Amino acid sequence: MWTSPYNPNRHGVTSQFEKLDFGETNVLDTFYNADVAVVDLSIQLQQSALFYHLGVRESFGMKENILLYHDHDSEATLRLKLSCGSYTFISYRVMECGTCVTTAPTALSVVANEEGRPVNPNKQHLTLRLKKLLQDVEVQS
Repeated sequence: MWTSPYNPNRHGVTSQFEKLDFGETNVLDTFYNADVAVVDLSIQLQQSALFYHLGVRESFGMKENILLYHDHDSEATLRLKLSCGSYTFISYRVMECGTCVTTAPTALSVVANEEGRPVNPNKQHLTLRLKKLLQDVEVQS
């Protein structure tokens, strides 16, 4: 997902990886010029191409990039986070109830109560974390 500067309501635009990787002109243009890019790196085979496209965005001065990663292995997540340098990196897990919560790459597990809310105060719903980050970007723009 990324937000487009061409959309006056700043709604998110989503695109399939294949269209971005294939180089469809309108998809590339939207991605490279978006105010914010939210990119999920959970599929390892897509990571190299996505990092390339993020680098192109940065070369255009587009520094607002949020990277997501499904934390299925804390060690792998920590390695990826460390390789992401200055990018905003959010790892997450999907709870049994279907709720996505953020994780800390050094944490061994995520515990939730019966409603699916994270018990650890350092964990929060992924949607709340993204909403806060996007609001902060909007204020800075």
